[in-house]
Formats: sequence, C-alpha cells, structure tokens
Amino acid sequence: MAAPLNRPEFQRLVEIIRDHPDFATETGRWRLLRAALQGHARTAAVLAGLDLGGHPQGVAVEVVTRLSAFGCLGGRHALALVLESVREGSGDDLSPELDRFIAELDGHCGPTRPGGRTGAILHLSDLHFGTLTDARNWQSQVAEDLKRELGCDRLDGLILSGDLTQRATAAEYAAAVEFLALLSREFGLTPERIALVPGNHDLNWDLSQAAYDPGTTTAYRAADDTERRRWIDTGSDLWVRDEDRYRRRFAPFSSQFYAKLKGLPYPTDYPDQFSIEHWPDLGLLVLGLNSACEIDHHHRDRVGIHPEALTGAVDLIRARPDWDACLKIAVWHHPLAGPDASRITDHGFLERLALAGFRLALHGHIHKAETHQYRYDLTPGGRRLDIIAAGTFGAPSRDWVPGYPLQYNLLRLTADQLTIETRRREEPNGAWKPDARWLQGPGRDPLPRYRIDL
Repeated sequence: MAAPLNRPEFQRLVEIIRDHPDFATETGRWRLLRAALQGHARTAAVLAGLDLGGHPQGVAVEVVTRLSAFGCLGGRHALALVLESVREGSGDDLSPELDRFIAELDGHCGPTRPGGRTGAILHLSDLHFGTLTDARNWQSQVAEDLKRELGCDRLDGLILSGDLTQRATAAEYAAAVEFLALLSREFGLTPERIALVPGNHDLNWDLSQAAYDPGTTTAYRAADDTERRRWIDTGSDLWVRDEDRYRRRFAPFSSQFYAKLKGLPYPTDYPDQFSIEHWPDLGLLVLGLNSACEIDHHHRDRVGIHPEALTGAVDLIRARPDWDACLKIAVWHHPLAGPDASRITDHGFLERLALAGFRLALHGHIHKAETHQYRYDLTPGGRRLDIIAAGTFGAPSRDWVPGYPLQYNLLRLTADQLTIETRRREEPNGAWKPDARWLQGPGRDPLPRYRIDL
C-alpha cells in the first residue's frame, strides 16, 4: 500500500535522505538503495527507470515520491526498508525520528486501518478500439507496465471516461468488451468496480441521421429557441428530429457494451443518464455523467451535463447520509476549457458538485494529460475540485496531439493524498514508460507523477 505522507513528513524525509553521506554521489545512491531492497520480490520494479543522477535535492524528492507511492514489498514498506539503511549512517540523534517513520510506514503494509483508504485505480480515456487484435495487444502492454514497472498486481477500480470506440460499430464494442474481460481477469476487477461514461465516439451517427425527418419552414418559424434545438438548418433544407428515434443513437453503446459489462441497459432518457458506484472499502463514491447527451452527427460540439441528470444524482446522494464521508469523484468525457469547440461552456454544474461534497473530477476527449482546479470558495481550505484529464489510450496516431502520444493514468489513493502516475507509449507496438511532464520548478527535472492533497 502507498504511504499517506503529509507535506511536512514528505519534506522531512527528503532532507534526511538528501543529507545521508552515501547520497552525495550517484554510485553511492545506487549502493544505498540496492542494499536496502536486496532480496525482496519486485525490487526491479521499484528501481526501474529511476534516474539517480543530478542534484541531491531533486533526486531525494524522486526517491521519496517513488518509494512512498510504490508501497509494500513482502510485508515491509519499500520506503521503510530504505530508511533502515539510512539510519545506519545518520547518527544516533536521528534514530528515534527514523524509528517512528519506519513503524508508521510498515503499519500500512498490514490490514487496512479502520476508516483508512488505500487503493490503485486505473483511469483510461479515449480508447478508440478497432479490432480484437487491438484488445489483446493493448491489454498485454498495459498489464506488463502495471505489474513490472509500477508494481501494481491488483486494481481496486477502473474508471473509463468515454470514447470506447472509433465509430460505435459492433466489432469495436466487441473489442472493448474483450479488453475489459482480459483486464478484469488479470487484475481482480468485477463489474461493480468499473465506472464508465459514453463519449462522442460512442454514439451511432447512422441512427442519429435516421432520427431526422424533413421539416417545413412554417413549423421552423413557429418554434421557440428551445424547440429549435431539435432542428437542423442547412441553409437549403430543414430537418426536425423524432425524439423516440433520436434516443436510439445510444442503443449500440447500451446493448453491445454497457449491458454486457454491467448487466443492465444504459438509460435512454436523459434525466436517467447518470451512474453511481460505491466502493465502501475505499470510502469512495464515483458519479458518472453523460456530457454527450445532446451530441449528434450535425451538432458535434453541443456538449454539456443534463441538469435533470445532475439533480437526480445529487438528490440520491443527499438521501444517503452513510455516503457523506466518502471521497466523491465525478466523471464525464468533455473538457471545461481549451481551443476546441467541443468543451463544456456552462460550468454551473461544477457549483452543484462542489456543494454536494465532490473533491475530484475526471475527463478525457482532449487526448492529452492535464490537471487544473475549480475553486468554489476562495479560501485556503475552501471547497474545490481538482480536475484530472487522461490522455488518449488508443487513438490512431493521426489524432495524437503534438507532444502527447498515447497516455494513461494510474491513481494511487491513500487517506489524505492522491498520486497520479502518468504513463506514455510512443510506438503502436511499443512499451509503456514514465511520462515525465509535470514540472517541479527551475533547475529541477520534471516527474511522471503529481500529488493532490485530499
């Protein structure tokens, strides 16, 4: 389990390790770490990709970050094992302090403490599946990375923030189902541990077009602004949609994917298009919202959260006081900002989420990993949502954003901190590797992870 270090503890451990005599040189650093971890399973996974060159402060930050997030090795915490080696060369004055840190760290490698939360949650977005071959190759690649590089043998949850397919065909949905079946089998996931929402690529354009009938100029002129949202005006033709047929554009997503995974159909009525997943052992609540509920083949940028769906979800959560203490995460597909027109411009729903106690939000669509914060209260401890965007897990290379290849996020959750590990894959048949893009300040190397204090 990852170590829930608060900021003062983290900074103190960085100072202690940085000032150790063996930490003065790169050779000494390798000797220190290898001696501490020798003989423990998965030692290679702890040290894989670790760069011990550079300024001692930056390297110490990377070591503490990596080891605290990595967690346990055979009943001992990886960071505690290193601190034992550090204690031997740090003098007697530091021994009591180090003993306390070691005991606290090893305490996280036993049974989960009452009221605590630790877990590993995989966040994938914009998978854009094509074939069963994709499904098998991609599952093998990500499983290899999770187990060998990140030391993650079991997943406590999976969050999919939309665009499972490229064109919402039966073959693409079959590939998505196969991928999730393989991943679930290897990492101990059940359907209840998977939260998902549709994206714009999960709607069927053929069914969308079939929902529109020719309309008359007289009827169009008589319609108010709300009614005109049902119309398409091409300049030469007018088309008006039939609502019953229009809702069927979600039918392939429902029958060919959602129902096979979750065992029930995806709702066709927009006020019902939300889902709530409660993971009690993690103290976690995940709310899924459909930001593509108004999108069709013509109105491709008309994105947003249906107000009645949000109301239904918030009312249900408020009626469950046993959920009050949960860490609440909201998930949808589209971004809140950016140069692309496909962004949510009505941010009022964020105010309601903040009032309802939501702390985190996850999305995709932009095909690059990003993070920013929505603040409802302008006070240091005020209500806020940290918003986490995952990059694209499987889009064709023509759709990659410059500087951002394929990406995914692994969320390591503890009682008071979330660590987001960002991974990248640059070759279609290549391996995943650390995506060191999170800047740490002038003169310091960027890291492939960042932390959010909860």
